[in-house]
Amino acid sequence: MSDLNVVKQKLDSHIKSDEKTFKNITETMQGYKTSLDEIKDNHLTHIKEDINKLSISQEGMKSDLRWIKLIGGVLIIETLGVLTKLLFG
Repeated sequence: MSDLNVVKQKLDSHIKSDEKTFKNITETMQGYKTSLDEIKDNHLTHIKEDINKLSISQEGMKSDLRWIKLIGGVLIIETLGVLTKLLFG
């Protein structure tokens, strides 16, 4: 009987230890969930707005770059035309 009591005590000890461990894990997971909910509620909206602003800004820069390329191309063509006239009369 004493062996059975020892096994029962070890089993009880194991169960208590597991309950404590799983309680800690559950509390930690709840903390993570709370943090994720806070991030989702408070920060993702701002991140989305910032991404939209960057997208709009990028479109403006693409338009500006197209104009710069166009003006640069016109200047190069005009310069070549003037040089050709000067060299070949």
